[in-house]
Order: sequence, then C-alpha cells, then structure tokens
Amino acid sequence: KEFSPIILFTYNRLSHTQKTVLSILKNLEAQNSDLYIFSDGPKNSKDYKRNYYNQRFLIMSQIG
Repeated sequence: KEFSPIILFTYNRLSHTQKTVLSILKNLEAQNSDLYIFSDGPKNSKDYKRNYYNQRFLIMSQIG
C-alpha cells in the first residue's frame, strides 16, 4: 500500500503546530508517510519570539 507524503506549513502559532504534530503522531498510518515541514522565519521583530518558539518545538520534538 502506498502512502502520500504529509506536508506541514508553520509560521508562528505554536499551539496550532503542537496540535497538528500531536495528531500526526497519533495517526498510525502517518508513520508510513514522509513528513515535510516548511517553517518560515520571522517577517519582523514583533514575530521573532513567536516564530522562535514554534521552530524550537519542531526541533525539540525531533519532527523538523
């Protein structure tokens, strides 16, 4: 059985990223798919901190 890849686009909404990643991890069939994560950098200094924590979560959870 072939599985489609999963593509996740993130930016600076940590709670949305966490919920999405946890849902993917709970899905047993997702383990057979390649996961590609695209996470933009901050667009301005206001977004820097929110974006930093979002990307740190991806790195610390060994997802990104």
